[in-house]
Amino acid sequence: MFLAVTTSDTQITNLLHLYAELMDAGRLEECCDLFADARVVLDAEADPPVVVDRDGLMQVWRSLPRPVRMHRRHLAVCREDLPG
Repeated sequence: MFLAVTTSDTQITNLLHLYAELMDAGRLEECCDLFADARVVLDAEADPPVVVDRDGLMQVWRSLPRPVRMHRRHLAVCREDLPG
């Protein structure tokens, strides 16, 4: 019997690819859902730092002009030779 093993490296790679696919397709709600349990730092230099949750991220993305947030192609590359 074949048992698939998913390492955390594979899970992170898959998450990056899913993010790129959703963003490229303009599926912002689903893309934001990937950040449901996260806090995203938008400006670490501000005092206090600008940090948003899933809904705040959605507001930021929706506020961008349509050409900026659509019709882009994200490239996710997995490189094992990077330090980390």
